This record gives sequence, structure tokens and C-alpha cells, in this order.
Amino acid sequence: LAADAPSALAAAVFSVQPAKRSQSGYFILAATPGATVRSSVEVLNVGDKAGSASVYSVDGTTGQTSGAVYRSRQEPRKDVGSWIQLSKSTVTLAPHASETIAFTVRVPAGAFAGQHLGGIVVQPFTSTSTKTVRKTKRASFQVKIRELSIVAVEVNLPGARVVKLAITGIDASGIPGHQSLLIGLSNPGNVFVKGNGSLSVVDSSGKQVERRNFLLDTLVSHTHISYPVYTTGRSLPDGSYRGTVAIIYRNRHLVRSFAFKVTSANQTQVFGAPPGAQPDPSPA
Repeated sequence: LAADAPSALAAAVFSVQPAKRSQSGYFILAATPGATVRSSVEVLNVGDKAGSASVYSVDGTTGQTSGAVYRSRQEPRKDVGSWIQLSKSTVTLAPHASETIAFTVRVPAGAFAGQHLGGIVVQPFTSTSTKTVRKTKRASFQVKIRELSIVAVEVNLPGARVVKLAITGIDASGIPGHQSLLIGLSNPGNVFVKGNGSLSVVDSSGKQVERRNFLLDTLVSHTHISYPVYTTGRSLPDGSYRGTVAIIYRNRHLVRSFAFKVTSANQTQVFGAPPGAQPDPSPA
């Protein structure tokens, strides 16, 4: 018989959740400008060793590929992250133990109506590790890994709901080996939106040279992203183009067209040199 493998949880492993169970698994709090809301969060050590962790709040935002993400501890807090006041900023827990931490949400009098997003983060004191990843025989790079557990805090304020999405432009870009077109997207409204869209590109002669469909996860209120759509087949060569973006969201249909250029600088950014025929560069 093989010997038992070491436990995958032979360390302090923290998680965080609402102290009062909710169907959503995160906080959805109704409040009014100038009001204070009280609640509590439960921090758990699900590992097999004792450990300590920091507990703090952050703002929510939209990730580059859409979907709600959370700002780092170092970034300024201007929304829900600044409204949250935790009764404790650190915890020390034995294995399989938990602690309930009370917190208040103090909403500023001038906060805009609609949906706001923040989060409560639990970060172990010894949460950063470095992993070396070998890319080729000649080169490697290191990745710093931080272990975080986050529970969302959505705060809903009364007032007229403004559902709005804006398309602000198209720019050529990419990462090494993958050409992309960045679509500027903004949510100037006060509610979260999701949607699906398409991008059609024609060259200077009017010939369609690219068409892609894409899905948009949550776009948080009052945020902007540059959403990447990766080209397929042959990369777009240097030249002038026009892209048309169409997005359907919350029973609305938005269409905008923009002129943009692909330059040799863009090609160098992606391929290191102007490419010839390229294989399908879209990520798997």
C-alpha cells in the first residue's frame, strides 16, 4: 500500500463569508446616503495549522476582460472600500476555527444612487510566495503568488436607475504572439450590466477582414476598461481600418464605428518584427 500523501491543507488556509448565511454567498446591503448599516463577516481557518491574517476592505471594479474584480490594498479607496469600517484588522485562528468580525458601512451623504461594489479581504501574513516558471531553455520568469480570500459587499442606494453602456474607441494592441484589438468600454450608468457583442473590421477598400463575437460579464458602475478581442488567422497588416462594435445589453442595442490603424510599432509589440502569414494567434 502507498503511504498517505501529506495533507493539502497542512497550513493555515483562510476563507471569508457572511456571518449570516445568504443565498448569494456575499453581502447585498440596502442603504441610503448618510446612513450607517451594520453587519458581520465570518473568517475561517480551514487548514490544519494555526495562523494569522490581515482583514481589510477594498473597492470593486471591472476587470479588463469584464467581470467584477477587486482593487489591491495599496490602491486608494473611493467607494465601498472606504465606507467599510471593520472592528478588527487582524485575526489569529487555530486549525478549523472561526471568528466573527463586526463591521459598519457608513454611506456618504453625496453617494450616487444605484449599485456600488466593494469587498472584504482576508490575507494571511505569510501569503506571498515566488514560483519560477521556465518559458524556454534559455529564459525563465518568476511569478509572485498572493493568497487572498474575498467576499463581495454590494451596496444598493435608492434613486432612479440609469442603465447605460458606452463604446469609446478601438486601438490595435496585443501581447507577444497574439494580436488584439482593444475596445474601449465604459459603464457611466449606476447599475451593473452584462451583455454580448460583435466586432466587424473592414480595410481601406471596404473588405471585411475580421469578425468576432464576444460575451461581456459584469461591468461595474462608473468604470472603464479596454476589452481585448484577439484576431484570428492572418494578423492584420499595417494599414487603416474601420471597426464596428455592436452590443446588446438589458434589452438595449448599441452600435458604434471607429477608424483605427495598425502600425509597424503595433506589429513589433506583438511579433517582435512585422509578421508574414501567421497561424491562428487567438488564445486557446
